[in-house]
Amino acid sequence: MTMSTMSMSYYSLLNVEDNATISEIETSYDILSKKSSINTLVTISSEDFVQVLRGVNSFGSMLDSLGYKTLPSINDLSPEGMRYFSGGYNTNFHGSSENGGQISSIQIETPYPGIRDNNFNWNKFGEALSVVLQRYFKLHYDIDL
Repeated sequence: MTMSTMSMSYYSLLNVEDNATISEIETSYDILSKKSSINTLVTISSEDFVQVLRGVNSFGSMLDSLGYKTLPSINDLSPEGMRYFSGGYNTNFHGSSENGGQISSIQIETPYPGIRDNNFNWNKFGEALSVVLQRYFKLHYDIDL
Protein backbone atom coordinates (compact mmCIF):
# COMPACT_ATOMS: atom_id res chain seq x y z
CA MET A 1 0.00 0.00 0.00
CA THR A 2 1.34 3.43 -0.90
CA MET A 3 0.92 6.68 0.97
CA SER A 4 -0.35 9.80 -0.70
CA THR A 5 -0.10 13.03 1.20
CA MET A 6 -2.20 16.07 0.68
CA SER A 7 -1.33 19.60 1.62
CA MET A 8 -4.16 21.91 2.38
CA SER A 9 -2.11 24.74 3.85
CA TYR A 10 -3.25 24.18 7.38
CA TYR A 11 -1.16 23.76 10.42
CA SER A 12 -1.22 20.85 12.80
CA LEU A 13 -4.43 20.84 14.79
CA LEU A 14 -4.07 22.98 17.87
CA ASN A 15 -3.23 21.17 21.06
CA VAL A 16 -6.41 21.33 23.06
CA GLU A 17 -6.52 20.48 26.73
CA ASP A 18 -8.45 17.33 27.62
CA ASN A 19 -10.81 19.44 29.73
CA ALA A 20 -11.32 22.14 27.07
CA THR A 21 -14.88 23.19 26.48
CA ILE A 22 -16.66 22.47 23.21
CA SER A 23 -16.64 26.22 22.56
CA GLU A 24 -12.83 26.38 22.92
CA ILE A 25 -12.38 23.43 20.56
CA GLU A 26 -14.76 24.91 17.98
CA THR A 27 -12.91 28.24 18.18
CA SER A 28 -9.62 26.44 17.53
CA TYR A 29 -11.06 24.71 14.47
CA ASP A 30 -12.55 27.97 13.22
CA ILE A 31 -9.10 29.62 13.41
CA LEU A 32 -7.51 26.71 11.53
CA SER A 33 -10.24 26.68 8.91
CA LYS A 34 -9.60 30.34 8.07
CA LYS A 35 -5.87 29.58 7.63
CA SER A 36 -6.63 26.60 5.43
CA SER A 37 -6.53 26.56 1.64
CA ILE A 38 -9.94 24.82 1.82
CA ASN A 39 -11.55 27.70 3.73
CA THR A 40 -14.04 28.55 0.98
CA LEU A 41 -14.99 24.89 0.57
CA VAL A 42 -15.76 24.66 4.29
CA THR A 43 -18.22 27.55 3.97
CA ILE A 44 -19.91 25.89 0.97
CA SER A 45 -19.99 22.28 2.15
CA SER A 46 -22.66 20.91 4.41
CA GLU A 47 -19.85 19.40 6.50
CA ASP A 48 -17.69 21.20 9.04
CA PHE A 49 -13.95 21.84 8.77
CA VAL A 50 -12.81 18.65 10.49
CA GLN A 51 -15.14 16.50 8.38
CA VAL A 52 -14.01 18.17 5.14
CA LEU A 53 -10.39 17.83 6.24
CA ARG A 54 -10.31 14.22 7.41
CA GLY A 55 -13.83 12.87 7.77
CA VAL A 56 -15.56 10.06 5.88
CA ASN A 57 -16.24 12.33 2.88
CA SER A 58 -12.85 14.03 2.86
CA PHE A 59 -10.66 13.88 -0.22
CA GLY A 60 -8.12 11.76 1.63
CA SER A 61 -10.71 9.29 2.92
CA MET A 62 -12.14 8.88 -0.56
CA LEU A 63 -8.69 8.05 -1.95
CA ASP A 64 -8.04 5.80 1.04
CA SER A 65 -11.25 3.88 0.35
CA LEU A 66 -9.89 3.05 -3.11
CA GLY A 67 -6.70 1.54 -1.69
CA TYR A 68 -4.43 4.61 -1.60
CA LYS A 69 -3.38 5.19 1.99
CA THR A 70 -3.72 8.94 2.38
CA LEU A 71 -2.96 11.55 5.00
CA PRO A 72 -5.17 13.09 6.27
CA SER A 73 -8.06 10.66 6.09
CA ILE A 74 -10.41 8.86 8.41
CA ASN A 75 -7.76 6.14 8.83
CA ASP A 76 -4.75 8.50 9.16
CA LEU A 77 -5.96 11.58 11.00
CA SER A 78 -2.67 13.40 11.43
CA PRO A 79 1.05 13.12 10.76
CA GLU A 80 1.68 11.58 14.21
CA GLY A 81 2.97 14.51 16.21
CA MET A 82 4.49 16.38 13.28
CA ARG A 83 3.05 19.36 11.47
CA TYR A 84 1.10 18.94 8.29
CA PHE A 85 3.06 19.91 5.19
CA SER A 86 2.10 23.52 4.51
CA GLY A 87 1.85 23.15 0.75
CA GLY A 88 3.59 24.79 -2.12
CA TYR A 89 3.39 28.26 -3.59
CA ASN A 90 0.18 27.67 -5.56
CA THR A 91 -1.65 26.13 -2.61
CA ASN A 92 -0.59 28.95 -0.30
CA PHE A 93 -1.00 31.84 -2.72
CA HIS A 94 -4.11 30.77 -4.62
CA GLY A 95 -5.88 28.65 -2.01
CA SER A 96 -8.75 30.16 -0.06
CA SER A 97 -6.78 30.82 3.12
CA GLU A 98 -7.04 34.20 4.78
CA ASN A 99 -4.32 35.51 2.41
CA GLY A 100 -5.46 33.66 -0.70
CA GLY A 101 -8.28 33.70 -3.17
CA GLN A 102 -11.79 32.30 -3.22
CA ILE A 103 -10.88 28.99 -4.86
CA SER A 104 -10.04 26.18 -2.47
CA SER A 105 -6.94 24.18 -3.30
CA ILE A 106 -5.55 20.80 -2.38
CA GLN A 107 -2.00 19.75 -3.20
CA ILE A 108 -1.44 16.05 -3.81
CA GLU A 109 1.96 14.42 -3.51
CA THR A 110 2.38 10.78 -4.43
CA PRO A 111 5.21 8.35 -3.76
CA TYR A 112 7.23 6.83 -6.55
CA PRO A 113 6.68 3.18 -5.57
CA GLY A 114 3.16 1.97 -6.25
CA ILE A 115 1.98 5.03 -8.16
CA ARG A 116 4.66 6.74 -10.27
CA ASP A 117 6.93 3.73 -10.84
CA ASN A 118 5.29 2.52 -14.07
CA ASN A 119 2.52 3.35 -16.55
CA PHE A 120 0.16 0.72 -15.17
CA ASN A 121 0.28 2.18 -11.65
CA TRP A 122 0.05 5.75 -12.96
CA ASN A 123 -3.07 4.86 -14.97
CA LYS A 124 -4.60 2.95 -12.06
CA PHE A 125 -4.05 5.93 -9.75
CA GLY A 126 -5.35 8.33 -12.40
CA GLU A 127 -8.58 6.33 -12.63
CA ALA A 128 -8.97 6.34 -8.84
CA LEU A 129 -8.26 10.08 -8.72
CA SER A 130 -10.89 10.67 -11.41
CA VAL A 131 -13.49 8.74 -9.39
CA VAL A 132 -12.62 10.68 -6.23
CA LEU A 133 -12.77 14.05 -7.98
CA GLN A 134 -16.21 13.26 -9.39
CA ARG A 135 -17.53 12.17 -5.99
CA TYR A 136 -15.88 15.03 -4.14
CA PHE A 137 -17.17 17.77 -6.44
CA LYS A 138 -20.69 16.34 -6.41
CA LEU A 139 -20.79 15.99 -2.64
CA HIS A 140 -19.18 19.26 -1.59
CA TYR A 141 -19.97 21.59 -4.51
CA ASP A 142 -23.00 19.86 -6.06
CA ILE A 143 -21.15 19.89 -9.40
CA ASP A 144 -21.21 16.99 -11.85
CA LEU A 145 -17.87 16.64 -13.61
